[in-house]
Amino acid sequence: MDIPTKKSTNNLRKKALQHIKRKTIINVGLAVIFLLLFSTVSFVIYLNSTEATESSPAFMKKAYELNSRFFTKGEKVAAAVNQQPIFATELDKRYTLIPPEYRPYITKDDLLKQMVDEKILLLEAAKERIEISDETVNQYILNLSIQAQTTMEQFEALLLQNGLTMDDAREFYKKSLILNELLQNKVFSEIEISDNEVRAYYDENPELFTTPESLNVSHILICHNNSVRCTSVLTEEEALDKAISIAKLKRDFAELALNYSDEPAAKVTMGNLGWVNAESQLDLTFLNATLNLKEGEVSKPVKTVFGYHLIKVWERREAEKLGFETVKDQIYQGLFSERQTTELMDYVSALRNESEIIYFKLEQ
Repeated sequence: MDIPTKKSTNNLRKKALQHIKRKTIINVGLAVIFLLLFSTVSFVIYLNSTEATESSPAFMKKAYELNSRFFTKGEKVAAAVNQQPIFATELDKRYTLIPPEYRPYITKDDLLKQMVDEKILLLEAAKERIEISDETVNQYILNLSIQAQTTMEQFEALLLQNGLTMDDAREFYKKSLILNELLQNKVFSEIEISDNEVRAYYDENPELFTTPESLNVSHILICHNNSVRCTSVLTEEEALDKAISIAKLKRDFAELALNYSDEPAAKVTMGNLGWVNAESQLDLTFLNATLNLKEGEVSKPVKTVFGYHLIKVWERREAEKLGFETVKDQIYQGLFSERQTTELMDYVSALRNESEIIYFKLEQ
């Protein structure tokens, strides 16, 4: 039995990781808000038209105080977290940075909820006295520029193309570094994945760590005047006749592909497509014909939208399960990522429940 190639092993690892990550909920910021304190549509209008009295309830007095503090300044407030405002201009600016093709999938309300969670975490970081110096932020940005193989001037030009300034970048990365330190200290440092958990996942999901049956395949393509992505003066009938004639030649298949195939890459690959399996992204007619061939067999002409193919299977490799030692690190990383998401959601939810959150009605 052949040992899987590095490429097929890597593909399998990616597939396993993708399966693990699909089990997680990616966007914590879009979680359902646990408590809305007020019905802001009518409530803000009411606050603007009346005044607090000594007999007003405590929560009403606080709402009047917030409304007076924020709205008399002439700058609209989208939400307040523990009396700390999130201005509508912040929300609008963030929203404009979302590529237009993604805006149908995220509303301003969704984005505001994400910004509320961010504010909650930043306030918690302040309680923990987490600070990041300007020097650290500048060095971080410099390192990013070096990794991207750009100069700082090019980095700044790229920001400007996306409607951002260097000050915007510094503010963003400063927040990111602060939040990263908070979460590392309060959430992620407590996560442990045992060897038994990793082994159990491997044993319980054998299909994720099994390479499918694979075939080493070559083909010769003869296209015609109706072919897709292939130009030829031959009619379909003439292309079929040519494919049949080539199949009768008693010569090495790779040599035939080099000399007769209309596929441009054949001049380099000699028609070889490498290892394919039932999950390969190939034309279904071509793939089904390939899977039905025996080792060493050459097909009759197979018609696809690209033309007529002669297909040869050089070798078949049986399905084989990857060893535990080969994939244990990938399993660990996947489980750790899943646990990170769960713990982060629980942590943010707990802080949210302890916070005073007010949403203000904004004109659309």
